[in-house]
Amino acid sequence: MSRRLPWIVSFLGLGLAACAVSPTGQPQLSLVSPAQEVEMGRQLSREIEQKVRLVQDPVITGYVERVGQRLAAVSDWREIRYHFKVVDAKEVNAFALPGGYIYIHKGLLEAAANEAELASVLGHEIGHVAAHHPAAQLSLAFGAQLIATALLGQNPALWGQMAAQILGGAGLSAYGRSQELEADALGIRYLARTGYDPQTAVTFLEKLLALGRREPGAIERFFASHPPTAERVARARRLAAQVRPAGPPTVQTAEFEAVKARLRR
Repeated sequence: MSRRLPWIVSFLGLGLAACAVSPTGQPQLSLVSPAQEVEMGRQLSREIEQKVRLVQDPVITGYVERVGQRLAAVSDWREIRYHFKVVDAKEVNAFALPGGYIYIHKGLLEAAANEAELASVLGHEIGHVAAHHPAAQLSLAFGAQLIATALLGQNPALWGQMAAQILGGAGLSAYGRSQELEADALGIRYLARTGYDPQTAVTFLEKLLALGRREPGAIERFFASHPPTAERVARARRLAAQVRPAGPPTVQTAEFEAVKARLRR
């Protein structure tokens, strides 16, 4: 290690801890730069995709990509390229990496009753990315200085450790109440902007609450990272009532029905 590296690491790890403003106008702490967030996501996605099996059906993956990109195009962080992948697992779960790498499990796609419910989950995850929540949480969990060494190529093993914790439910399970509510608000905003019925964000949260009571293990990890509390449902209902999509709201599409049929094969 060069003599200059500790100073560089200190600068990257601590010097970027600056005040920023979230898309909803709330002050927040920025521990890494936007470019570093994208690089974090790229490195982590490589590790994640070595550890999970992804759905390879181009009809399913292409459909999820199109719905996701439609929402990303109206998000509050449009300067990056978003990536949407489907994990071949029956578990109801979804998560976002820094810089726009978003994964949903096949079980969540199966649980959605219509395209707008699927869009509500993708919009929520895009909201986390646009508000820089994944990068902030991982920086706090692993330490900004350690992440800085990994970004400098000095600690490549850290990406594998982070990916393992994310998949184990620990790495991104510490979203605070304010972060979850903010992602809900942004997701509902994106639904309305793209013409989806924002009320479907409420119906899907209610569905998850009911499923969690009936089968707690079915969505254990989703509950850990995105707890659909009664408070969240009530607030989402109020927010959804305050926004209106342009024109008749979209709920269902024939393409969604075709994808659901394909999943049942």
